[in-house]
Amino acid sequence: MKVPVSGACRKSRPGFERIGKKQSAPEVLKLIRRFGERSPPKLIVLCGPSHSGKSSLANKLRGRFCVISSDETRKQVTGCPVPCGREREIWKAFDSLKREALKKGRDVVLDACHISKRARWHALQGATGHYDKMCIVFDLPWHVIHARCLGTKRLPVSEAERMWRAFQELKPSRHELKLQRYDEVYFIKG
Repeated sequence: MKVPVSGACRKSRPGFERIGKKQSAPEVLKLIRRFGERSPPKLIVLCGPSHSGKSSLANKLRGRFCVISSDETRKQVTGCPVPCGREREIWKAFDSLKREALKKGRDVVLDACHISKRARWHALQGATGHYDKMCIVFDLPWHVIHARCLGTKRLPVSEAERMWRAFQELKPSRHELKLQRYDEVYFIKG
């Protein structure tokens, strides 16, 4: 499967530049694994609406990276895998897991929507010391999200559409991510 991916340079180069070629899913994984070869710790923030492929990618990185999932944290805290209240408690637990893993020098993948600018900023807060940061933005069209939503029936279609529309309004720009000091950024479009 070919996935259009555009990316960003290391921050030592001026600005963010577009890679501008289609890459297969295995090639995207190679980029992440190469990022993972740098000295730890590393933080990868997955960003996109529900059913965009964040968890699928995160699951492929398990073992090499400590994956912290908002869905798993929500299920641990509330027993419910979909939003059902107690969000403040869930995000406090999510943040605590992230901070603990980074303090231990572990490489971390944050598997959550990170729809708002504040959520993306908050993902970078926490651990003391330096860590390399990568953001992968999943920006897929509604028809792809809709088909995936119907296939899993994990979330009502209306809720998935609400999240997708919110993401379309609030999705990050290269400029925002540059200001937040990500070392590498990739946009996955479908």
